[in-house]
Amino acid sequence: MALAANARGPVERWLTRHVQAAQWQRMNIAGKLRYAFRASRKSSSIAVSPLAGSLFFLVPQRVSTWLQSACHYRYRNLEFFARQIDWGPVDQVLLGREYGFAESLLQGCPQPRIVDLGANIGAFALAMFDMNPSATIYSVEASPKVFEMLQRNRRANPGLDWHIFHFAMWISTGQVRFQPGKDSGAVGTVSQDGPEILNSISLQQFLDDHVPGNIDLLKMDIEGAEEGVLSSSGETLKRVEQMVLQIHPGVVDVERVYCLLQEEFNFLYRVPDTVPPNPLIVATRKPQGPPLEGFWAR
Repeated sequence: MALAANARGPVERWLTRHVQAAQWQRMNIAGKLRYAFRASRKSSSIAVSPLAGSLFFLVPQRVSTWLQSACHYRYRNLEFFARQIDWGPVDQVLLGREYGFAESLLQGCPQPRIVDLGANIGAFALAMFDMNPSATIYSVEASPKVFEMLQRNRRANPGLDWHIFHFAMWISTGQVRFQPGKDSGAVGTVSQDGPEILNSISLQQFLDDHVPGNIDLLKMDIEGAEEGVLSSSGETLKRVEQMVLQIHPGVVDVERVYCLLQEEFNFLYRVPDTVPPNPLIVATRKPQGPPLEGFWAR
């Protein structure tokens, strides 16, 4: 299954996001080579060393993961590092501008305060800083290996007002068991059978302890923990002007998630360039226009 070199459609974006997980395992050798060459071409276009970026994806993924090798990239005026396994968010969020609609959400906010739950290596935060270098962003990531990359990317951009935290977002503050991704360094999930124990924090506790004032935009992509986190947030969401939420239908009760958002926000929108199984939903207090597609209003 080959991806177009400049894939931008919803199906292509979904494939790009997941190709290195289950689909990668099912690819034949020819398919993997085609993907590697196309990813290599995109990688070289933003790599600090185009040659290194070009060769990066020609190393077998299993070898690259074992070595924990990362390529140095420059996106506009921002620098970051990414491993092969991190390419999906880089391609989708930065090159594909998955959150480009946030520019209209943040109009009129000269110094927006943004909370990024499920930060991964920081692609969303970098996209927001590209939109507005004066933003203040609070990024939270649970996976230990992924957090190491987030730390590295924070250090690569010392001039940004960027705060990072190693927590698993959960219904309560304490500790949770965590199941790492199948590939070493991949994003994992909170699981009662997980072999690792991580510090967890509730949304209310995190905002009370680490984020002053009101929040212009809260992004949540926490691998199926969204229902529990929202249901335990109490009055906390009153501090949030707008929210972008990735829903994981196979793990959460989607209708209950919608109901929780409807209790606090006045409008719900779908982001058109995303497809199942994990749609992006935008919740706001004020009406929004295209490209967002409204499906509920108070």
